[in-house]
Amino acid sequence: MNNIIATTSQQTEQSPIVTLYELNLTDRGEGIFRFCNLIDFDAPVKYNGYEYIPLPIDVTGFKFSGQGTISRPKLKIATLDLSIRSLVIKTKLNGVPFRRIRIHADNLDNGIDPNPFATYTIDYYVVDRRTQHTRELVEYELTTEFDREGKKIPGWDILKNACTHVYRSYNPDTGNYEYSGTTCPYTDNRYYDTFGVNQTDPAKDSCGKRLADCQKRFPDQPLPYKGFPGVVKR
Repeated sequence: MNNIIATTSQQTEQSPIVTLYELNLTDRGEGIFRFCNLIDFDAPVKYNGYEYIPLPIDVTGFKFSGQGTISRPKLKIATLDLSIRSLVIKTKLNGVPFRRIRIHADNLDNGIDPNPFATYTIDYYVVDRRTQHTRELVEYELTTEFDREGKKIPGWDILKNACTHVYRSYNPDTGNYEYSGTTCPYTDNRYYDTFGVNQTDPAKDSCGKRLADCQKRFPDQPLPYKGFPGVVKR
């Protein structure tokens, strides 16, 4: 949870939390599919310069615990819409990255205090398998990347002084950051250069992938660093 949300969560009055979803179909030639729940909205929701289309969907089963098995949320999509039915039929979704973004309504692009950085911790999942398919709906099971069948641990190279997270990138056309395809959870508005020493403007924000860079961005917090600083060469 970033500093903005930590402050907002302590306020007595808060705007509703809006939940947005993304299916990254870039490697399937379909781009990024952005949507929200039709029950909550009757018009597109705009966040970080992108529109999220209301669809008849239901996403359940998010559970976070340090014990037991990893949660496997279920994504249900009604296929009554011809465009959705076409997408489901022609696109194999197994292995597609899935993101859940939660943000207060006030911080949406058309809110009273627009701020694309004011999100709760973004949830990253992968579409694992289709569990149901009828004329009315299709259901998929989501999982984390390392919990997929056949996945070996560690799932990345063991590097002592380099983080393997994909860091956010700045889009000069929108004046905002691109988070699609990123894995680093950093969304704050403190910007550092590649050397990790000097604060800079948003367009020059860059992570040097060192442990010190992670400590700069996540002070007094558990570090999401994906390097292995404790590894000893033999």
